[in-house]
Amino acid sequence: GEVKILDFGVAKLRDAKKDLTGEAVLGTPYYMSPEQATGYAIDARSDIYSLGITAFQLMAGRKPFEAKSKVDVMLMQVKTPLPQIAQFVPCDVRVASIVEKMCAKKPAERYQSCDELMAAIDALPRPLGGREGGTAAPSEKRTRLLPAAARRARTLSASGQPQRTLSRPAAKTSSVSWGAVAAGAAAAMLLLAAGGFLYLRGRPAGVGGVPETGWIARGGLRKVQSKGGYGNCVFSTREVERGADDPTALSAVFSATDPIHGRCYFPGPVGQNRTGQIREELWIDGRKRAQVIFDPALPPEEDQLSLQLSGRHAARLRELSSGKHKVDVWIYRQAGDGDNAVPLAAGEMVVRR
Repeated sequence: GEVKILDFGVAKLRDAKKDLTGEAVLGTPYYMSPEQATGYAIDARSDIYSLGITAFQLMAGRKPFEAKSKVDVMLMQVKTPLPQIAQFVPCDVRVASIVEKMCAKKPAERYQSCDELMAAIDALPRPLGGREGGTAAPSEKRTRLLPAAARRARTLSASGQPQRTLSRPAAKTSSVSWGAVAAGAAAAMLLLAAGGFLYLRGRPAGVGGVPETGWIARGGLRKVQSKGGYGNCVFSTREVERGADDPTALSAVFSATDPIHGRCYFPGPVGQNRTGQIREELWIDGRKRAQVIFDPALPPEEDQLSLQLSGRHAARLRELSSGKHKVDVWIYRQAGDGDNAVPLAAGEMVVRR
């Protein structure tokens, strides 16, 4: 058959704000690398992971990781081992091993570049899409002529009338190699990324901003936003201790090289929650730049969180250009298995580079 790319998904980027991936993340949780799902820095190896997930689906006829909620899918990307393709369809072990390496959880254990991946594909035997000699796995038996068709053929021959040979067109041998598939998929990803960049670049800033007014003091450093019902986040160059009540130790302006600590206060105890239901989002200049899922679940009586922001978001801070940047921190709780999320706390600071 022929492989045709019908949709790059660019049209869905406008709905990304409803997803756990957020507006600044291209793609969906089903194809998201572990480092992307947990808000860490990504590079070409993340694309290789996504391409490996796509290859798995093309061969197995199903996605490797599926669940009711997107949070659960992202957690599976991080923790659950890749299923063996042979569990679903017959597959040459040499092809399966390439896909498994592409989908390694740790970036250091994947192919480190597309050139390295292409070299592995070229090393396959020619029947498998590579450039080396050798044989592929044994093929299936040829299709046999059904008895009814055989009787009809004998009847026509015995009638003495000229017999026409009816045959199906010969199956076209696909000239599309693994390399072509990989190159096509990589090109599709580049087009998606380019479309997403152009879309995001044209968006007005300010999305995800923390309100400046409407905060009601609740004792100590804790405040509650009257319009949203969520709590506040405060920041300092040293750890903000539980029960701290000295506002002079806080800061709203930092250098990108400063240690940045935060404490986020919820409006009340978080209550029963499951792993992955609570998450932190980092917004820079109105665009979401990182996300961290809290694993394990928080204690039901917990009403605040301590965050070491400069450590967990070091890569994002290093990427900042010269000048001042507005940085917003949001804590969300996922509402059930749906896409809706409820804010628990938020805070804003300025980071200079």
